[in-house]
Amino acid sequence: MADIPSLNVVDVSNGNPLTGTINAINMSGSWLQDMVWWFQAEFPWAQLATTATGAMVAGTATITPPSDFILDLKDGLLVTVNSVQRRMQRVGLQNLISYSLSHTTSAAPMVYAVQGATIRMSPTPDQAYTYTLWYYQRQAALTGAAVPTFPSDLVLVEYIRIKALEWIRAVPPGAALGYANSRVTEMRKSGLGYEAESDTIPLDTRSFIPGAGSRGENSTGWMGTITGG
Repeated sequence: MADIPSLNVVDVSNGNPLTGTINAINMSGSWLQDMVWWFQAEFPWAQLATTATGAMVAGTATITPPSDFILDLKDGLLVTVNSVQRRMQRVGLQNLISYSLSHTTSAAPMVYAVQGATIRMSPTPDQAYTYTLWYYQRQAALTGAAVPTFPSDLVLVEYIRIKALEWIRAVPPGAALGYANSRVTEMRKSGLGYEAESDTIPLDTRSFIPGAGSRGENSTGWMGTITGG
């Protein structure tokens, strides 16, 4: 990729990228693999979304996501209760702790939080509910014919080129990572890969009860029946 003689000796069988074959173990390939996984962790919205299924364990308030899990889709944990699937609400860990303090009785889980490689739920399941998890998937290790799922191949190629220059000390250490950080920042600003925004404002079902009111109620209906003095 960088066409640097000293690097070609390491990466190519005869040191000539035009006539030789790429070695199974090579520096450029290792840099590419590391950076693809780094980019996916920093910008998961550009990756493929997939699902995983399983069963919760009664009395256990955690589940372990798949090994290729990067990030869940918002409210992407679905639980089946009485043969009906419903979405659980993803909350912050602080909110989950507060919620669990007021929901100490085991029941069908309502909310969840992602903490590293663990998904925590509340309430604690009272039976083995089946679930479906929607999540962004980290790609498997690259092979010779694999094409990384990424918005711009040019970004990856430029990273490898700068990394090669860094390897021969032609640019300062950290230059490649600095370039990568700047590209991820620009991608986030552009909104590239993000899901479309909802055209409605969702209400928190922990505070607003669906069907509890109607548009036809008057402005004082929330106070109940008012009797005259």
